[in-house]
Amino acid sequence: MARGRNGFQIEAFKFTLYVGIPVVAAAVFNDPETVRWFVDHYKFVEYPATDNTREKLKKQLEEQIQERKEFELQRKEYAKQLAKLESLTTSTVNEDGNDGRGSWW
Repeated sequence: MARGRNGFQIEAFKFTLYVGIPVVAAAVFNDPETVRWFVDHYKFVEYPATDNTREKLKKQLEEQIQERKEFELQRKEYAKQLAKLESLTTSTVNEDGNDGRGSWW
């Protein structure tokens, strides 16, 4: 730190800058039109295009519903096949002469 009158002047100048710059910036950027101009001019904020459009989400939902219906049909068909296999094993006699009361496997 400088001593004497020059030291005081430089400290006063630094204090003025430290306090003045934020005050001036707050006063300038307090106006919404100024902020909008700076954002548009310097492109501070650029939002990417969204992929989640209404049509895309609706299409995804319909696809999921269709997949679920197909899964349910497959599950019912599989249950029918298992029931048919079980009924075949309990009603027939194996090649060894067993009555086939075990699993179809």
